[in-house]
Amino acid sequence: MLRDERSEHRISAMWALKQTGWWQLIGEVGRLAKADENIRVRRYALGLLKGIAELAGEQEKAKAG
Repeated sequence: MLRDERSEHRISAMWALKQTGWWQLIGEVGRLAKADENIRVRRYALGLLKGIAELAGEQEKAKAG
């Protein structure tokens, strides 16, 4: 679904990744954030990447603290 020609399906696929925490496809989300033709898809992917980065930072703080 991440490579579907329909932007709604690409967004839906990213939503599913977020809900399941299946981050093996994070590189594909990065590709969508960088190069997708649809601005909605790029924005959603970028927001997802930012959320992952924030979560990772919080987990690192918890480990250190």
